[in-house]
Amino acid sequence: MLDFQNKFTMKDTWYYLISIGFVLIAFFIIITSPTESEDFLNGILCLLFFGGGALVTYFLKKEDRTKIIANETTIIYESRKRVFIYFLGSLIFVIAGFFMMRESTFFSEFKFNSNGAFIGGLLSFLFFGLILIYSFFSIIKPKKVIEISNNGIFIQYGFLKSLIFISYEDIIEIVETNFMSNVFIAIFLENPRKYIRNESFFDTINSKLIGTPFNINSKVTDYSSTELLDFLTKKLEENTKQR
Repeated sequence: MLDFQNKFTMKDTWYYLISIGFVLIAFFIIITSPTESEDFLNGILCLLFFGGGALVTYFLKKEDRTKIIANETTIIYESRKRVFIYFLGSLIFVIAGFFMMRESTFFSEFKFNSNGAFIGGLLSFLFFGLILIYSFFSIIKPKKVIEISNNGIFIQYGFLKSLIFISYEDIIEIVETNFMSNVFIAIFLENPRKYIRNESFFDTINSKLIGTPFNINSKVTDYSSTELLDFLTKKLEENTKQR
């Protein structure tokens, strides 16, 4: 099954052309500037931001998500390839943040003062540093997204993506839903509050935007949303017939 949601659009083409333009400018600045100059640092930051961002975007969109889920599959993990791309992307911004902290006085000539540049670099270093660490361990040991059992399914739930068990008996339907160019597999239950101990802010947002707090983002796996929906629907139907 083909997943056409990842095809490149004209908007993507313009984005890559603009990024390539800035990368070429960055290379020119780096080559023609002394290594100790501010222009050299500017070129490095420009290269990291536009070059790194374009590479990460390209590989995320180019993922092969046409794999078929084997019938005997009981566990679906996060995509190692996708996590590795996040790892590279966060590494780029960690390096950029480090440069901003180290050379914060460079920005004093612009609207940002050196203290502001240092704080911005520090925030970038810390935020993307956490993503870097998380993605590193996720590469070593990928997290489970879905686990099938005889009585129900386990799915990632909540901000911390811990697994929560949902009984087949409580599932009304499993459907595909779109929100802001993202495709989710939404699981509607007879009594959702049975599985929610303390309703969080994210539960409320998911319920309002998607219709249920129990959903799966297909993009975190190696499979398309269509393939995941067919797989879960089939498992639900098999269990319903056995009852």
